[in-house]
Amino acid sequence: MKANMSPQTRKLGEILRPLTRAEAKRASSAAVAYLRPELTRDGHSRFRALGAQLYVTKPAAKGAFGRLVEVLAVDYLNRRHVRVVVDGNRVVEVRELDWQPAFSAEELAEADTIVARDPRLRNIVRRRGVFASAFSPGGSGPGTRRIGLRYLRPQKTGAVIVAELEVDLAEQELVAVATLGSQRRTYG
Repeated sequence: MKANMSPQTRKLGEILRPLTRAEAKRASSAAVAYLRPELTRDGHSRFRALGAQLYVTKPAAKGAFGRLVEVLAVDYLNRRHVRVVVDGNRVVEVRELDWQPAFSAEELAEADTIVARDPRLRNIVRRRGVFASAFSPGGSGPGTRRIGLRYLRPQKTGAVIVAELEVDLAEQELVAVATLGSQRRTYG
């Protein structure tokens, strides 16, 4: 198959190959090391690197494509989302985002833990058959990191929402609770 490819296609194939775990880990480490002074305040830091992904740059004139790695990070203390572009071990661009990246599995687990600590909600979140579904709550601007959780109970005709909550990960607290036991909003 490679015998039928042009040299340009082979070069592009090398650039577009998936990131290896080693590349992703190296880029995340470089991004965090670069941002560390900004991520620390009064000796404390609370941040999360959301992951790394391939970032290919368009060639200038007749130059070559660039194979870079983009790392998204959430800085909870300074209430911001940051995009860091890494070339090998070198940071080439840092930009604060004006939008919220998707929630990570770690963030969802943290939100679930915060909800489970609330005594009003223990019997709902621990109820057999009830599951959580994440959503992005309205009004979550770039300086916030809020996760909405709907706790649903399956039924034959779909699922019934038993509680709808909003968790602020920057403050690590539950900020809105609506139990919907009598209001039967059904999805399905």
